[in-house]
Amino acid sequence: MLLHLPPREASLFGGVPGLGHRSRFLEDAPIGLAASGRDVFLLFDGRAADPRSGGPQSDEIPSGETGAGETGSRRYSVRSITAWPTAVSGNWADRPAGRMESLAPLVVSGDVIGFAGTEAGPAALVRAGASLAIARYRDGAWRIDDLPDAGLLAGDAVPALVASPRRLAVVGRSAVLIESRESHDGNPGGPRWTRREIQASPGERALGLVGDRLVTWLPGASADAPVSIELVGEDRREPLALVEIPGQAEFVGAVVFPDANGRLIVAVGRADASAEDPGGRATASAIRYALIEISLSTGDVLYNGPVDRVAPVSREEFLLLAASMIVMMVVSLVIVLRPVPGESELTLPAGCALASPGRRFAATVLDLALCTMIVSRVSGVPFSEIVGLEVLIATDKSWLTLPGVLALGLVYATLTETVFAGTFGKLLLGCRVVRASRDGGSARRAGFVRTLARNAVKWVLPPAASLALIEPTGRHRGDFLAGVLVVVPLADGNGGPEDREERSSDEAGIDDPADASDDN
Repeated sequence: MLLHLPPREASLFGGVPGLGHRSRFLEDAPIGLAASGRDVFLLFDGRAADPRSGGPQSDEIPSGETGAGETGSRRYSVRSITAWPTAVSGNWADRPAGRMESLAPLVVSGDVIGFAGTEAGPAALVRAGASLAIARYRDGAWRIDDLPDAGLLAGDAVPALVASPRRLAVVGRSAVLIESRESHDGNPGGPRWTRREIQASPGERALGLVGDRLVTWLPGASADAPVSIELVGEDRREPLALVEIPGQAEFVGAVVFPDANGRLIVAVGRADASAEDPGGRATASAIRYALIEISLSTGDVLYNGPVDRVAPVSREEFLLLAASMIVMMVVSLVIVLRPVPGESELTLPAGCALASPGRRFAATVLDLALCTMIVSRVSGVPFSEIVGLEVLIATDKSWLTLPGVLALGLVYATLTETVFAGTFGKLLLGCRVVRASRDGGSARRAGFVRTLARNAVKWVLPPAASLALIEPTGRHRGDFLAGVLVVVPLADGNGGPEDREERSSDEAGIDDPADASDDN
């Protein structure tokens, strides 16, 4: 199983300690794992190269550089996966989905004993007899360079290959070869290496490279003793932190994160006994993972707990949303089916015509955009994420911006339609909200109670309001229940002088004196 740990820097689609998710299950266990940016490379066990293939090509393995013929040629398969951020902050997807890309195989005369990656790509440490070499993948092919003899193979020592984003390091028991910071690309002499003396303790493992110092893992004297994390340099050794592996948990792996201050992440797994197979063995899907994150600058434990597999919403939030949707649909259905007295009767005020559905829709879009901009500024959630409904699958509380927009729309539309007989969007497009007339008299303001009832249906029960799209008059259920109309004044000349006088009075914001008693 491949466990993906997103970046811990907030600007790089992550920023949350303890964040991780299962990437995919692997049929075969790789013998090496390397990362380069968003790409992860997996090295699978080698086998003897097919003699019919003609052996290694001269441009891949120069003769005499890797001890050809001493241990026999081996072919290693290399595959890659790219992690790609999704719209959900901290959640990543694999590319290509459901499979892995195959790279050019690594064919060497010897054995691969180390695998790591830098920003430039993956690299392998090759041992052929008494010599070491570094194989790098560049431009679709592997290039192999000999390492200088630094005594790293003395006795039965097996060197390790570790990396930082910019360079490699080959670690032995008493010395380490560190690659220069400058890129080796374009350097005719190949990369430059610096040998530094160290003194490794028995059982100590190198995990990564931070600056010029190694991050090492030193097990305790007993199985229950904590593990010591240390920073090892040429002149000093600095104990950094003690890591206690939880009881009945197995060490899975450790990785050095090159964020602002550097951190070490240790992953441990514990089998879930309730999900074992009939033979009593835990399946890969039954392993529960935990992470321990340690600052490499201070030694503080930044996180110690289970892997936070982020879901778009919690169980409680999902139940709340589901209950809200059910209530909304039931109330909308009741309002739609409830007969409205005089629904089929429609008499327009003098000098007015019904606003077209297109004009009303455009006004609603303008008002919705205005409310969304205000909520976006107040909440800090980007406008595009609210409009694109990406907040519905966000891992934080940003989904609350949607009901915030609707609540603001209800208040905003009720107040503006009461005071100005229209929202800013309606006024911009020449629409007015007036009381429905039964005698064809002059247009009158709807008043607070009517506009509140109208907008409660429009903003709180969008399914009921959306039926205006199929209503011949373009009115939604809130208009019918509140007894209001959305109209546009007719152009001068279509009505008599009396109509023009009434429209002029209404547009100036002067209500009919009789309105106050009717609304209150």
